[in-house]
Amino acid sequence: MLEQHPDAWQGHFNAACLEARVGDKERALEHLERAVELEPEKAREFARTDSDFDSIRDDARFSALVAGEPDSGG
Repeated sequence: MLEQHPDAWQGHFNAACLEARVGDKERALEHLERAVELEPEKAREFARTDSDFDSIRDDARFSALVAGEPDSGG
């Protein structure tokens, strides 16, 4: 989906879910960040409760993304 629709927030959100489930935290956060850029309210709402993100939920970057805080840069 991302190849055909690179600006579809759902594609990035789903990719973030997949990457989080397979343990690739960095890629999960990259895709989630892009989903939030494209559709902030929906992406944040879904990410807050989606169990796919349980493996990265304690990461400060994840918390900042779903809270709507600016990226801390690291």
